[in-house]
Amino acid sequence: CINNVKSCMERAFVRRDERIQRILEIAIREGIVYVADMAKQFDRSKSMIGRDFNVLRDKGLVERLNGKAIPTGFPLVVAEADVLPATAMALAQLIGDNQAIILEAGAVSLQLAQHVSKDLRIVVVTNSPAVAMTFSNHPKVEVWVIGGKLRSGVLIPTKKEETQILQRISAALCVLGTCNLDLKTVSTPDSEQAELKSEMMSTALKVAVSVSDESLGSTSSYFVGPLNRITHIIPASDVSNKKLKPYEKVGINIVRG
Repeated sequence: CINNVKSCMERAFVRRDERIQRILEIAIREGIVYVADMAKQFDRSKSMIGRDFNVLRDKGLVERLNGKAIPTGFPLVVAEADVLPATAMALAQLIGDNQAIILEAGAVSLQLAQHVSKDLRIVVVTNSPAVAMTFSNHPKVEVWVIGGKLRSGVLIPTKKEETQILQRISAALCVLGTCNLDLKTVSTPDSEQAELKSEMMSTALKVAVSVSDESLGSTSSYFVGPLNRITHIIPASDVSNKKLKPYEKVGINIVRG
């Protein structure tokens, strides 16, 4: 590198371009990325990752928030794009007539909404306008949308009364978006999401959670609940069976397409 500074710099830029592209791919799949998590994953400083986020923002690909970035537009339609219809169909088998279900915003919930039988009479509670709209042509489905501020296609509650419906129902199934899981806890990097996820899972008999290869076997800043509340894991396609084994051993069902 000393004898060829230009070549060394070119390789550095290539590496940065690859890292930025990878960050964008994670953002699209997860619906949100955090500076702290990306800094740890790529072994770079938070300020450097922040500059990477700014590159994506300047290209109009993400929206920057405090310590995080969200894909521009409605990420729910494209996030976790590797969710297979067969996975959604397997989840749909967990839903029976005259039951209530809770669907947190995310591509898994969106896919599930598209595969719920129109013969079922159910109550759906969601914080996703996209999921709610999917049920608009289901004559037997009663939909409750949790209110709050709209953040890139997701409603985030800002007042306690906006989540009161969660205390009034007994859900047969709750489907959560991507969480961090280790063998003891469920967590997430976002404090607002952590509070909502915790409320959602607390009222459900069965709880299914989406995981990525990065989030499985890891912990994050904010506690959602104990692992023993999780009954089903919905892994992304790149999560290995070996990595899922410890969770199967403690009785958690793995839902794959």
